[in-house]
Amino acid sequence: MANLFNPAAPGHGLESVPAFFDSVDGARFDVCFLWDYINYPDNEAFAEFVSLLTDHVHEKTRLYAIGAYSAELPLRGYRYAIADADRVAIRPTGGVVPQPRSRNELVKAMHRYVVHRAALRRDNRLELLLRTTRTNWS
Repeated sequence: MANLFNPAAPGHGLESVPAFFDSVDGARFDVCFLWDYINYPDNEAFAEFVSLLTDHVHEKTRLYAIGAYSAELPLRGYRYAIADADRVAIRPTGGVVPQPRSRNELVKAMHRYVVHRAALRRDNRLELLLRTTRTNWS
């Protein structure tokens, strides 16, 4: 398991994404916990991330992400961690994310994925479970 999606961690920022995907060449992920990573990269870096990720998913892959209900409102930053098999730890960072992405923006940017489920949480957070739509798997 990689803790790639913590932009504040040394060696785990946005610049490490391509290197990580190079290191797992040929691997396919069943579940990806993107947490709120989708709200950190600018549009160009996010498009690159989506392109790299697409090479590592299959028809049953699920992505979990935290987006913004409204990109017009601030979205607080949180640190997310898997505490154990049935518990996630969430702590506020004290700041806001730089690029809040709404459900519509996410669907537009990630055209090979659809929102399978969504749940609105407090503080403008929108939990999203995405699945792949790609049908010609090799």
